[in-house]
Amino acid sequence: MRVRGLKNIAAYYVNKDSEVFWLDLSLAGYRRVKGGERYTTYFDRINEWLRDYGVKVEDYKFSSYVLRSQLSGETRRASPLLLVTLARGSRIIYAVIASFTPGALLQINEILSRAGWKSKFFLDMSAEKAAGFSSYTEEL
Repeated sequence: MRVRGLKNIAAYYVNKDSEVFWLDLSLAGYRRVKGGERYTTYFDRINEWLRDYGVKVEDYKFSSYVLRSQLSGETRRASPLLLVTLARGSRIIYAVIASFTPGALLQINEILSRAGWKSKFFLDMSAEKAAGFSSYTEEL
């Protein structure tokens, strides 16, 4: 069995109603898909990373999802994005997106930033080659 590692991770302060949150992702070209069970280990790692980063995960409703690109021209087997949301009531406060493909978050990061998502942490293993930087961090 081939073991893949996460190559990108980005954390955002969103603070939007869940319907608007999902609309933002849809407009960015992503949709929810089933099959999150196979990524449980990765979701656990993201949860652990959030705790290590100082986020009190227990203060929020923690949910995990798998996203796939719905843009035309994308291959059917495009690498999934893993999404973790931290919500209070019906509002998504924080979102963490991770990918197995280097460079995969660079484009969506720009789109989500234009939609008002505030980037709090961004790490892309290919960013140095692609954009001239390796990570961006801001306190959550």
